[in-house]
Parts: sequence; structure tokens; C-alpha cells
Amino acid sequence: MMQRKVLSLLVTSVIVSSVMAQQPSAPSPFAPIPAGAPIQFKPFAMVDPSTGKPVAPDTVLVLPDGTKVTAREFYAGLNALEKSLNALGYSLKRTPTLHVPSRQMYDPEALKRQDAAFSSMVYPDGVPTPGPEEGDFSPAGGFDVPWSWDSGWLGNEVVGAKASIRTALSGDIAPVNFRAYAQGSLQARLWNREQEVARAVAEARLEPTSNTNLQLRVFAEAYVNGERRWSWPENGPFTRDIPTGVSAEYTGSQSLQVWNYSTTRPFDFWVWIIRISGRLGASGSLYLDYFYRAGLNAVNNSPGIEAGATPRGQLSGFAEARAEASVWVASLWAGVNANINILTWRLPVSVGAQVGQENGRYYVDRYIRARSEASDILRGRVDWYAGASFFWWSWSTGGVLFQWDGTSHNGTLIDWNSRHYF
Repeated sequence: MMQRKVLSLLVTSVIVSSVMAQQPSAPSPFAPIPAGAPIQFKPFAMVDPSTGKPVAPDTVLVLPDGTKVTAREFYAGLNALEKSLNALGYSLKRTPTLHVPSRQMYDPEALKRQDAAFSSMVYPDGVPTPGPEEGDFSPAGGFDVPWSWDSGWLGNEVVGAKASIRTALSGDIAPVNFRAYAQGSLQARLWNREQEVARAVAEARLEPTSNTNLQLRVFAEAYVNGERRWSWPENGPFTRDIPTGVSAEYTGSQSLQVWNYSTTRPFDFWVWIIRISGRLGASGSLYLDYFYRAGLNAVNNSPGIEAGATPRGQLSGFAEARAEASVWVASLWAGVNANINILTWRLPVSVGAQVGQENGRYYVDRYIRARSEASDILRGRVDWYAGASFFWWSWSTGGVLFQWDGTSHNGTLIDWNSRHYF
């Protein structure tokens, strides 16, 4: 029993650790839901998963996928995972098949739609969005006041110098979009060779970053012989957000688990000193995510509202077979385990309305969108493992026997939008 428990924790830790390692660096839209009060952390004893006996930290362990790590590295990762789960009220010591439900913080697709709608409203088609370079700034209307001064070359063709200054003040009132830019440079000539000796650049921007926020960005830089020698701030532009509107968001229990199912059918069969065991089962779950958002953009007095719901589900199956033979202090074992993800499915549905103004007339854009998103259809793998032990000596190996990639299917069910003028 000890061997099976440690092996289960071994498999669990490998799966969970690999999933955690593959998380993107961008913020995740999901947050784990605590099971209750935190649990006092107690580290796992450093033992051999095959025998259950204590091992030295430098002992090499072979994981079910064939990876070789030292006992120190494996138990350091396992204890770190256990400690993070204990903080949420979970523990690997309670169950080898641990499921941590999550709460979806926001819908990435909904944010993309909102951003696209806002960008098209603030910056009409054909007008580029202001960027960090001078040539990229072209506001929709408003004013543009450039000014420049150039001293021309002072000296002669052998030795000379030239100074120049360029400034620009441009922007728009509605939507709010201002930019001030200044640049000064000094060039030198020596024996018919011209080179920029020094250059200073300063810029300030005030532009919208969302429906309810303006951002002020300021920076200054100095270059000598083409290399930047000074900048303020040192680690990038100075930024400050200025709220310009009001918004509200309600998510409730945004990841409400409405159904979960799991079944396991273990079996054991003994013939003399040979034991055959296994398990067979399936698991599935169904969740419902929903949200409601409303906001008012004070930059152009454009209110909006959006609501949506996303049912999502997952169905998978698993199987394992193991054969063991033992005589006194010697034992042999071998087995295979299979895992298959039958289907992972989402059905995001959203409805919304956005008020705007065009040519002096107010209008309201309305939309209803729904998609069916199925991924990892029939994705799975079959692993094998084998080992032997004699007194204090043990050996084990394993690897992937079969592996197949799943397929996916995404389709639009509803994509309706209309505009009504007042």
C-alpha cells in the first residue's frame, strides 16, 4: 500500500508540476478557489517510491515518464507543490487524484472585442494609433503645430558645427489625445567627415488606454556619439493613469461547478506469488461561467453594457494494469497506464450594446455572439514501466509506449450585430 500511495503521489506531482511549468508568463484568467482554511504544512518523507524505504538525497529516482532526477530535486518540488496547495486548503496526502477548481477572472475574448470596439471608435479606420515614434503620430483631426530651427553649418569644409531644434505640439479634443515633442541635436565636421555629437529628446503624451481611463506618459533621453548616456525615468517612461469615467463589473460565482462525475473500478487477481491489479474509470465535469459589465467613457460620453455566460465541460477516461511477482526479498513488477481526454468543450455566449455618435447623430450598436469551441478531442497516451528489487538494491525504468495528438473544432453559432440611430 505504501508503494502504491507514493507512486500515485509521484505520478500526480509529475502531472501537476508539468502543467504549472507550462503556464504562460502572461497573467492567467483563472484563479484557484480555496477549499477552506489553510492546512499546516508537513513535508513528505524522502523515500524510494518503489520500496517505501528512506533514501539519500543524491539517490537517482526514475519517474514514470523515464525522467531521472535526484531524490533531493524531486522531493523539493513535491514539498513546494504541497505547501502551495496547503495554503488553499488542499493536500496531496488526502487524495492522489487532486482537482483544484478555479474561478475565471475575465473572458479574454470579451476583452478583445471591447478593445477592438473602443479602438475603432477612438481611432477611425485609416488613421494610425499614436505610437512611440514621431512619425507614427497622426490624430483624427484636432491641431498640429510643428516648429523647427537649424543654425546651418558654422565654419568651413574642414572644421565646422551645426545645431538644430525641432518641436511639435499636436492633439485632439474629442477624443482626448495630446502630444508634445522636442528634440535638439549638435553635429560636428572634421576633415569633411560629419557626425552627430549629441542629441536630446523629450516627449509627453496624454491618450486614452481604455473606455474609462487616460494615461500620461513622459520621458527624456540624451545621446552622445549615438549611444544613450542618460534617460529619465531610468527604467522607462513615467506613466500615470487618470480615471475619466465610471465602470462596474459583476462576476458573482463566475466558475460555478454544476456537475462532476468520477468512477474507478479496481480489481486484484492472485495466482501463487503473482499479483495482477488494475483500475478502470472515467471522470467528467461541467461548469458555468458568467459575467456582467457596464461602463461610461467620459472621454466621448459613450456608455456600454455587456453580459455573457459560458458553459464548459470536460470528459476523460483512464486505465491501468500492473503485474507483480515476489519471492522473499526479491520482486519484479511491470505495468501500463493509459489516459485519454475524450473532450474539452466551451460555449461562450455574450450580448452587449454600445452607444456612440456619428455625424451629430447618436446610435446604439447591439450584438449577440456564440461560439462552440472543442479542443483536445481524443488526445491521450499510454505509458509503460517496469522494475526489480533485491535486498537494498532496486532498479526501475519506463517511458511512453503510444501517444496521439487530439483534434479540435471551433465554429461560430451566432454572430449578429446591428446599429440603430436615434
